[in-house]
Amino acid sequence: QARLTTFYGAFGPRNFSGTTWLTFLKNEDVFEHILLQLTKGNLFSASYLWKRHQGDFTEHFSVEMLQNLLDAISATISRKELCLWFKDGIIPFINMALPQGQKIIAKWLEQQARNLELTDKANWPENGLEMARVFFTSNPDKDGIASLLYGTLWKDNKCEEVCRLVKLIQALQDLIDLYRKYNCKLTLYEFEKENATTIAFRMLDRVLVPELIPADLEKFIEPYMCQHDLQKDVILLQYIKSLLERYCKRSTSVFYT
Repeated sequence: QARLTTFYGAFGPRNFSGTTWLTFLKNEDVFEHILLQLTKGNLFSASYLWKRHQGDFTEHFSVEMLQNLLDAISATISRKELCLWFKDGIIPFINMALPQGQKIIAKWLEQQARNLELTDKANWPENGLEMARVFFTSNPDKDGIASLLYGTLWKDNKCEEVCRLVKLIQALQDLIDLYRKYNCKLTLYEFEKENATTIAFRMLDRVLVPELIPADLEKFIEPYMCQHDLQKDVILLQYIKSLLERYCKRSTSVFYT
């Protein structure tokens, strides 16, 4: 009766047939069914099975099982639905059953967030920030145990995976600010190679004609300098020197060719 209830809840009456029911009944490993549904992109069925039967594998859940779970997640699954499942289901479970798996989750989320710049350009970088933040927004209990765990990991300099995720979150927040507040759009790769001074240089480089420099300075570049404690006169002088150096190198190159 319990197995039939699970099957009905996970797959519904429309998907019921003698063959599918017998296949489900014969395989008693619910975790394998979860992996199968994830590979098919069927998050609803996978999350239902997970929620109803996670107690069946909690005691023997391993790093290998976690890796198999992450590897099984289809790229066709909705990002928002996946984030919600991680927040409410996967991360609370890992905190309880496999604390060492938190580093694996952090590394996986970081890579997934970075991939979105190529796979979901229309929603970047907000989508990447949403994905990366999932690790720190899960709140599985009323006693704040998860918050304590995250706080410990955040401050632990030896936890490279979590530190990288924290840095990514900050970078994505800064990328969003750059575009929304200062009309400066960079790729994540470009941003991670820059500092506040070189980004100010980039903003100056993007002024199309000299006549627009005063307006862009007032509207975008000066507010950016102010936020990052950059001295306007110093930055402009450094920028002019940089322009001259670039021009001289270019002229020399043309001369020798």
